[in-house]
Amino acid sequence: AQASVEQFIGQLIADVRVETAEGPVLDAGVLELVETRIGQPLAMDRVRDTIDHLVGLGRYDDVRLLAAPAPGGTGVALTWVLRPIRLVTRVSFEGGGLAEATVRDVVSERFGSRPTASRVDDIAAAVTDLYREHGYRAVTVATQLSPGPDAGAVWLTLAIDPGPLTTVFTSSVTGTPRE
Repeated sequence: AQASVEQFIGQLIADVRVETAEGPVLDAGVLELVETRIGQPLAMDRVRDTIDHLVGLGRYDDVRLLAAPAPGGTGVALTWVLRPIRLVTRVSFEGGGLAEATVRDVVSERFGSRPTASRVDDIAAAVTDLYREHGYRAVTVATQLSPGPDAGAVWLTLAIDPGPLTTVFTSSVTGTPRE
């Protein structure tokens, strides 16, 4: 069972692992940046420094440290979990309402031609805002990521249900309008 890292501060580190969802990290250039070492007491300044180093590589968009009592009850076992940055290399649109070029322009202007997968929720929110600005008040945007052909690349599909276009049936002006 994983626990809060803070409760293990000062305990001797018995095991350190570094992994991604794909498995253990074996890259020596990454491993040497980990400042929490076996036999040393766990210290928050070393945890913070390790996070800074790993994020500073520009290869990971999330770095987490999990801690658990070491087997045998002596010390702490640490697992660094890294989430590699995944780039969206293709965006496709399903649905209607607005011209695809209009939607594509907003996505590329705001997020660039190769946004990171961690920005998918922001992309969906921007598309939702665009549709609402054009009168589609009940729009829903669903996202789906699928693996791209290259390592670290994903494809994004935005399924857009614009809902009904808002129609103004009547309008009136109350008061005395100025010229």
